[in-house]
Amino acid sequence: MRGRTALHVSAALNNRSVCESLLFLGANPLIEDEFGQRPIDMASDDSIRDLLSVKMSKAIAPSQYYKIEKTKARNLSMAAKQALKFG
Repeated sequence: MRGRTALHVSAALNNRSVCESLLFLGANPLIEDEFGQRPIDMASDDSIRDLLSVKMSKAIAPSQYYKIEKTKARNLSMAAKQALKFG
């Protein structure tokens, strides 16, 4: 199970309650394991696949995290400079 998240494992085991809990806590259903499989690819239960599908449509791709965090850091840096300038 190398490279797999808890969401991968719970989906593979068709454990809906754990999948729901992990998604509620912020697990990202778009993360791929080392073989390129997402949790939805591992689930055989249709209700879990439906749940993951809905969450996937609202999730942020892992490749986008860097851009988002970089923008947040830049905005924070600019705010800090402004505070120092006017403080």
